[in-house]
Amino acid sequence: MKKNQHSFMAALALGGLVAFGPGTQAQEKKVEVKPAAPATPPTTPPARPAPPRDRTAQVAEFLKLDDAQKAKAKPILDEENTKMLALRQDKAVTREDRMVKYKEIREATNEKMKPLLTPEQVEKWARMRGLGPKPAPPSPPAPPTPPTPAPAK
Repeated sequence: MKKNQHSFMAALALGGLVAFGPGTQAQEKKVEVKPAAPATPPTTPPARPAPPRDRTAQVAEFLKLDDAQKAKAKPILDEENTKMLALRQDKAVTREDRMVKYKEIREATNEKMKPLLTPEQVEKWARMRGLGPKPAPPSPPAPPTPPTPAPAK
């Protein structure tokens, strides 16, 4: 009987080791990977960009136009804007022709605006429109000078 009791205890100890043995070892952390939540459309529509400012107001602010100048400049700038927009939307015009016509429209606007402006405003207008003096191209590097021979002793 003692033998059976020892066998039973040994079997019980062995069973305990087998059953609980892995539990005594360090356990690995299981990282749960959650699938990304499906993108839900925003409940509010995206904010619209602010409407463009009145071009005359922008030019007037930059050039510091008085009220009389603003009144005369508005139809000129509106006409340019209308022509440019129509040209931009005309898909029949080739890119090269469109560029030539853009330049013609801008030059016509420049000629109409100059009489309205003071000399200082004309300078600012030219800079604003990219008509100002172009910076001088960098000068080529000077040729290296030949070394002078050392005087004889």
